[in-house]
Amino acid sequence: METKITITRYNVTAMIGWAGICVGLIGCAVQYFVPSPVGFALLAIGLVGGGITVSLAGTIKTVTTRRVKLRSPTDSDS
Repeated sequence: METKITITRYNVTAMIGWAGICVGLIGCAVQYFVPSPVGFALLAIGLVGGGITVSLAGTIKTVTTRRVKLRSPTDSDS
């Protein structure tokens, strides 16, 4: 008997990079409405750091499918 197994892996480093990009976009909005050093820091660190992290980390989600052959309990090991 065969069964299909699906394995899903998430890349935490890529998720942190995307979170950094979101922080950079929030910093961009802060800079647009109220220019401040804090908004500029969020903008620069978030966008640049997040962009580098996402570029180097790879995909966020990886799905692998495998077929596994199962033995019945009545089969002998010999």
